[in-house]
Amino acid sequence: MVKPVIVAVGYNRPDCMRRLLESIGRAEYSLDDITLVVSIDESNKSDEVQAVAESFVWEHGNKIIRRFSERQGLKKHIIQCGDLSEKYGAVIVLEDDLYVSPGFYSYVCQAQAYYANDNKIAGIALYSSSINQFSLDRFLPAKNQYDTYLGQYVITWGQSWSSQQWNRFKRWFFENDHKLPKTNYKMPLEILTWTRSWGKYFISYMVENDLYYVVPYTSLSTNFSEQGEHNLAGKGWDEAVYQVSLLQNSMDYNFPNFSDAIKYDSFFERFYEEDILPGISGKDVCFDLYGLRVFPGGKKYLLTCKKYNFPIIKTYGLKLRPQEQNIIDDIEGDDIFLYQIKGDEKLYCGKRRRCSEVGTVKAHYEIQGLTWRVTLPLAIKAFIESLIAKIRGR
Repeated sequence: MVKPVIVAVGYNRPDCMRRLLESIGRAEYSLDDITLVVSIDESNKSDEVQAVAESFVWEHGNKIIRRFSERQGLKKHIIQCGDLSEKYGAVIVLEDDLYVSPGFYSYVCQAQAYYANDNKIAGIALYSSSINQFSLDRFLPAKNQYDTYLGQYVITWGQSWSSQQWNRFKRWFFENDHKLPKTNYKMPLEILTWTRSWGKYFISYMVENDLYYVVPYTSLSTNFSEQGEHNLAGKGWDEAVYQVSLLQNSMDYNFPNFSDAIKYDSFFERFYEEDILPGISGKDVCFDLYGLRVFPGGKKYLLTCKKYNFPIIKTYGLKLRPQEQNIIDDIEGDDIFLYQIKGDEKLYCGKRRRCSEVGTVKAHYEIQGLTWRVTLPLAIKAFIESLIAKIRGR
């Protein structure tokens, strides 16, 4: 049986590393001899991070502290952490702004065992998104009888790779490092602008090869979003944006095979292959309910909340959750539009907070209990705080 090595990744945040290690230490383990590696990149606080690692008592196996003498940078550091899968059979990589569920290790062991021979699986995600990180709209994945679904979007907030999964990515990475195109319309435009994230390589790899993460419906990790390599702000409201509810125990998982799993693409849009209307297969429909696509990819139809001058086939209401359920259950209304298109049109790509573009119905759908008395003071305060932060940052 594979025992994934746990890798806690640190740089210059000793308090964050302490919090992560404490959550790892409180987790449930049914196995013995589990290796914990604390991997520390060089910084002006490396001594403090190392002191935290040295003082942490690991009762479930061997603890290894690995400290680099020269700055690696986040991408290179994560790549070297992933390489530990080759020695231990599998790896769980946790950056120091994360916090894990008591059941995280049991979940990973079960998932890796179930998908060990499935080449369509690129890795096991611990984090379960409750928000589309590109549009900042709410994200609720459709549920079925299984405990996980498949996602093609980027997950860097807790993930596991077997040695086979990692080696496949590693071969692709060496061939494509520094060669990513400036624009790839198969994924949100924002991704390729990331300068400090290693995640853009992994999502490019998944999209190019039609691969997926296994994603739990109930998260096994959560993210504090503190200031760091991924997040240069890390102040105020944004520290809570990506916090999600954690499973508070271990459980026996019911995993779907690839064909039975609900799937979402890199835009957080549902892969839906059944007929939407008689004669209109989901395979022929470009789902753009979050308004992030630039091109419909040759599809014959477009489903979106945005208004275009294309011929309208049908309209739907925006009532049920998740939002695609309104189409599946044919909910009446004029909030979602099914257009007939040629397939090569350029779409209006939205960037974060599209509510103002699609009107108050979408805004109220996304923000339950929305009133101007609540939002106006918060908007003014957030604007002032953002302005002050920019002035101080100059």
